[in-house]
Amino acid sequence: MNLLNELKRRNVFRVAIAYGVIAWFIIQAADIMLDNFGAPAWVFKTVTGLLVLGFPLALFLSWAYELTPDGVKKAEDLVTEDAAEAAAPRRRNGSFALILLLTAAAAAGLTWLAQSNPEPSAQQASVSVDVQAQAESLTNTGVLFASIQAPAGTRIDFLGDLAGPPVVSPDGRMIAFVASGADQVRRLWVRALDQPDPRELAGTDGAMFPFWNPDSRELAFFDGRQLRRYDLASDTIINVAAVGAARGGAWTEDGRIVYTHDFRSGLSIIGANGGEPAPLTTLDESPHTSHRWPFVIAGTNQYLFTAVTAVLDDMDNNGIYLGTLDSDAPPRRLMASNYSAAWIDGWLLHVSDGVLLATPMDLESATGSGRPVAIAGGIAADLSIWHGQFSASASGVLALYRPSGSETAGVQLGYGQAWQGGRVSLFAYNGRRVTGYTAGAQVLSTSLSRDGRILAMAMVSPNESSDLWTRPTGWQQDLEETVSGFSLPPQRLTFLPGSEERPVWSPDGTELVFRWDGDAGNPRGLYRMRIGGGAHTLVRDNQGADDHPTDWTADGRFLIISTDSILASDRNDIMAVPLDGGTEIPLITEPGPQFNGRVSPDGRWLAYQDTSGTSRIYVVPFVPAWPEGQRQRKWLVADNKSYVPRWSLEGDELFFVTETGTLMAVDIEATADEFSFSAPRVLFQTPWQRGGTYDPTPNAAENPNSFVFIDSDPGPEAPISLIVNWQSLLKEAE
Repeated sequence: MNLLNELKRRNVFRVAIAYGVIAWFIIQAADIMLDNFGAPAWVFKTVTGLLVLGFPLALFLSWAYELTPDGVKKAEDLVTEDAAEAAAPRRRNGSFALILLLTAAAAAGLTWLAQSNPEPSAQQASVSVDVQAQAESLTNTGVLFASIQAPAGTRIDFLGDLAGPPVVSPDGRMIAFVASGADQVRRLWVRALDQPDPRELAGTDGAMFPFWNPDSRELAFFDGRQLRRYDLASDTIINVAAVGAARGGAWTEDGRIVYTHDFRSGLSIIGANGGEPAPLTTLDESPHTSHRWPFVIAGTNQYLFTAVTAVLDDMDNNGIYLGTLDSDAPPRRLMASNYSAAWIDGWLLHVSDGVLLATPMDLESATGSGRPVAIAGGIAADLSIWHGQFSASASGVLALYRPSGSETAGVQLGYGQAWQGGRVSLFAYNGRRVTGYTAGAQVLSTSLSRDGRILAMAMVSPNESSDLWTRPTGWQQDLEETVSGFSLPPQRLTFLPGSEERPVWSPDGTELVFRWDGDAGNPRGLYRMRIGGGAHTLVRDNQGADDHPTDWTADGRFLIISTDSILASDRNDIMAVPLDGGTEIPLITEPGPQFNGRVSPDGRWLAYQDTSGTSRIYVVPFVPAWPEGQRQRKWLVADNKSYVPRWSLEGDELFFVTETGTLMAVDIEATADEFSFSAPRVLFQTPWQRGGTYDPTPNAAENPNSFVFIDSDPGPEAPISLIVNWQSLLKEAE
């Protein structure tokens, strides 16, 4: 009996065909069911691998055994004694051939498995090592820890007013985030978790605070002017609504978008295709100055948001609220919190003291139903914009910002202190970075002396208050001769309790004026101090308000101030405070917020910022320099999202920055009685963020003005931290 006949007699071919058909059906069913259950990819590969390895085993069993009416028997027992002797040599040959066949089949199966798991690229390998190293002790729970690095040549914009923290798609397959390249332009990126490289989304310059639609096919984001939609399939963008300094959005399942159109507003709602927005929440400024970071709860008509106040002494009212769409019922307060929150499968995710917590909540009663469970520590919550720095999906993917890399150490970035990297840099007129003056510090504000040679900085101290420091700049009119700022030691100027902020130089560079919180014997107010020693002297009692200086006139006579804080008030006036003790002179007292007043070097013109509606730059006559009949004139120099005017030291240019941090310049021509100016022109992209300061250096024959900006250190930056299957941590705690 030859081998072929023997295989037929023992039904090996029939078993092979039946096994193949059944295995194919199992693979197809596993592909569908495991995907719906959100099982990791290795589960499907394991099922397929076992089926491949089981094939030669099935063939061997069909060769060695047969099913008879008397049960399963060895095939040898069914061979007649007469045929046994003749068949013995042929069976030995057939057995040898079958062994070769089984070996080849097993080798082919193992080869297929190896090819289905190719060697990872360098980027994938680093992630795989991280996952293995961090997850070895957690294999029983199935929780994996991993990280995603920023795209090559960029840094992820986690923090501040112009940020784009990572957001996980609802299906858990992708993460969107904002990153800046060498050109300082923020753009939107998407990383599919099963792909090694992220994808940059074209046309998203200036992107901030992205969020997903429910089916994970589109993203919405802000760019400082518009709420926009991006279709990932067609790479098309449409505008949805005009916005200001928006603070988050969320997409409803019926095709609407809930969003905060400005940093001091309630929530609005609009159709995802645009139209007329409608107010969703009413802002009561007695407890809160902003409603922000909406989150629509899946499968319901309810949503979360965070209500906060910028009044530092009144932040106990901050909290997470639960509202209902298309309802007149007022939102209900769930708990005290300073940060954004999420609600997934009955758990409220929120941040407290640098720890991400999950608290079981009853949606109907809006009350807690159990103790909170700690999910992750070391969260760098951003108090400057009240963002929790996390994003989670019901499918088990959690993205975090943990700059320390620690899983336990608590991190909290203080109010107004979310500058990434913390350095101050000198930029040439063409945008080239010349040198830096500090690194690794939290710099809140700066002021450059008029000769460009001494920099004053308000920097955060270890006790989280701020102090004033000075540092020589080494600046020379020939920038190539400018000494590296890091070689020049800084000197601490103030040692007062509380915080000293917003330094402004005297015109001769011998004194600084600043705002100080005060103490038991000194009121909160504006103080002056001589460089090189001397006591602080009260210039103006703020009566408990946050009034702050913005300029000191070139003749030394007046201090220009803005009343109150733009974050906590919609009424900010600009005043001139005579330093000889005379009566204060109102400069700008129109309705709405006006601030950042700067007087021209010749003392005749006042430039200021008006943020009533959109932010604009105006120039008016400086009241003390003009007779009564010539004080009412007014020029609109820059429209639509223009901030922080600065005169050149020569008075021939006026600079300002746009919402996205682009430095602009306007040529000025001013005579004894007339003021004229050119159209704005672009200079370069800066690292400026809302609330930041900058100053120009003097001009020179060979080199026009250079500029000192609060910058961010482009050194190593924390990646996006991932926790996969985070819900298992909740089960482990039960």
